Amino acid sequence: MLESLERVAVFFCLQGYRILEFSGTTLHGEVQEAVEDVVDALRDYLSLAAAEEWKKAEAGIAAVLERCGRAKKVSTSNRQAVGRLVTLRAANVRGVARELEGMAAEGRVQEEARSPAKSKEYSPAEREQRQRRASLGLPLDSGKKKDPGAPVKGEGYDREDYEPEYSEQDLHVIDRARDFTEGMLALLKEGIRGLHASPEPATSDALAAAEALLQAAEAGSLAADELGAALYPPQEVEEVQVAIEEGSGAMMALADALRDLGIPGVVQKPCFEEFRQSTFDLHSALLGSVSP
Repeated sequence: MLESLERVAVFFCLQGYRILEFSGTTLHGEVQEAVEDVVDALRDYLSLAAAEEWKKAEAGIAAVLERCGRAKKVSTSNRQAVGRLVTLRAANVRGVARELEGMAAEGRVQEEARSPAKSKEYSPAEREQRQRRASLGLPLDSGKKKDPGAPVKGEGYDREDYEPEYSEQDLHVIDRARDFTEGMLALLKEGIRGLHASPEPATSDALAAAEALLQAAEAGSLAADELGAALYPPQEVEEVQVAIEEGSGAMMALADALRDLGIPGVVQKPCFEEFRQSTFDLHSALLGSVSP
């Protein structure tokens, strides 16, 4: 059994080091981590076997085999390794877009509850109570009595208790931000398609272009996270502006990386023009939110 484990582990280690001969930074890191995991698991097993701790050694065998199975799924090309991580970044941006959609839906419900037609259904005392709840960031209508011991804003307060009150202007900015993130997502998908349509990066320039594409996707994903966080009331205008600039810069860098990979003309595509327009619209909405 020991010899079998050694052969399996050595095979995957050699395969990993063979791939490393032609790898860029991303593929190198992925393969090296997998190989080191196999080696570490094998070392742990051998230590247990040498100490004749056979019950623990059984778990060590399982660990080695599990690590070897995981190593089978490691990328075998630079394009695959970069594409996998860019796809993860795109999924994160999609998650932010969905979060903004949820914020907008919540705000529309609040807006409907504040409408004149709706307010006529409440007595003056009820309207006063709803206004007070809104000022405290509480639900406008409480379906059950609030627990007297429950935390309020500023006292043991966390996001699960946070129910922000969205203004009409807040919702306008959120709608434009959603267009912005969806435009960024479209460009990231364009980047994934372009990466897989290009030849396998082999030269140093091509490897650098693939890594630049991933860096652009990572910067865009981070900008989307920052944008989503800054849009919760009270909206942080400066943070939103920074996120817009970082997201726009990331998408320009993505277009440059695709050009260097042999996929030119991204900035002339409709999806890029739509993204530019969404950037302008978000800036305009944000300007309206701070105008006197």
